[in-house]
Amino acid sequence: MEETVKESDLMYQLLETVDSTSRVMLDIQLELATMQREIEEHYSDAENIQPVSARIEYIPEPPQELKIVTGLHPPKLIVPPALFLRKTKRGNKRSAYSEVRDLWYSTIKKALKDQGLIDEFEPFEKATIWYTLFFDDKRVHDVDRYSIKAINDVLSRLRIIEDDSYAHIQCVISGAFDSTLRTEIIVVEGTGHLERFSPKLS
Repeated sequence: MEETVKESDLMYQLLETVDSTSRVMLDIQLELATMQREIEEHYSDAENIQPVSARIEYIPEPPQELKIVTGLHPPKLIVPPALFLRKTKRGNKRSAYSEVRDLWYSTIKKALKDQGLIDEFEPFEKATIWYTLFFDDKRVHDVDRYSIKAINDVLSRLRIIEDDSYAHIQCVISGAFDSTLRTEIIVVEGTGHLERFSPKLS
């Protein structure tokens, strides 16, 4: 009888833990939703972010291509909680995501302007985007930990691509070693480039 009572107590404790964990997860979801709204509200701040040096190459002939090279890397998916929100001088909270996105926006926009390409081409209606992250050390780097979402958002906002939904783009991300740390982004017209690599079990 005593053993049955102990098992019952243990089960009750487990259920309480599950319930409290569920509440925490719900709070996190609500916080993420709030952050997303804040991100959308702060697009205008991108114009005030100091850009990083970047280089642009463009081939207008079909299939058109655009290449962006910059010393930035996309943000890693694991971000300390303290960096997600912070107070600005105006008292507004900004997420780390919005700051990263704004830095990429100002960097790519300045590179386009410097090359006289800001209005030269029509947006890629459908495109394959090739991301290559170059690391300046030979440690193992998990490229799937780097988020390209902010960059895709920027490419869409700058009208380089028509939209960043699956109907308009495919993305490939890879890594390589080089003495110069950088990210290379190549946007290629069309989304059929990966068809011959499609898995047989798809």
